[in-house]
Amino acid sequence: MDQLWKVINLHILLIKKFSSKIQDSKLKDKHSIYKRPEKCLHLRSPLTNPEVWTKLPIPAKKQETKLQIIQNDITKSAIAISTVIDKELEVPGGPRFDITPLMDSLTFLGHASQEMAQKRKTLLRPNISIIANICTTRVPLGQYLFGDDLGASIKLAKETTKMTASISRNDGRSDNRNDFKRPHKYSQNQSFLDKRFQPRNRYRQQYPSKNASSTKGKNFNPRRNMILMLI
Repeated sequence: MDQLWKVINLHILLIKKFSSKIQDSKLKDKHSIYKRPEKCLHLRSPLTNPEVWTKLPIPAKKQETKLQIIQNDITKSAIAISTVIDKELEVPGGPRFDITPLMDSLTFLGHASQEMAQKRKTLLRPNISIIANICTTRVPLGQYLFGDDLGASIKLAKETTKMTASISRNDGRSDNRNDFKRPHKYSQNQSFLDKRFQPRNRYRQQYPSKNASSTKGKNFNPRRNMILMLI
């Protein structure tokens, strides 16, 4: 009975957490509980590069702020789970329970954070043309969304684009049209008037004339056959 009651409570708790929104004050208090580990400096929601932020219009800034808050919640969830895993790994003799589901949860959260960062880049792309080349590339996340060094990221993206374009142009196809011409039928030292090198009339071989098919020999005479029939 106690086990059934625990299952019911867990079901009610999940419905409550996923169907209702938490108050901003409570959410802020919970964020303050889970601090980022000192060794995991990249476990954070990346900020927008200052060079990009100053050139964004106000609607784009509002949208970017909302997405950044959502990504920050994902990061805090990963920190909370990693705290439990860290405590279990410090227990003498190993973890007291299977931590595989918790490790899988970190995998899912990491994937969600990466996709959120890529979505933020895609939405910022129409506003600033200078970041168009680096919005589609996977820049290693750090303190800032487009990399800690924006100039180096842009330079690397341009070099990658040029390299891709050069590979697509030189993909092994020949630019010389003479390579695709059919070989000449006759040799340069042979005359095209030579009968040995003239093309055969395949039509005559496949479809002989009616007179040739009806004759049975070279001495065929239709008048002679008619006289014999009258006699």
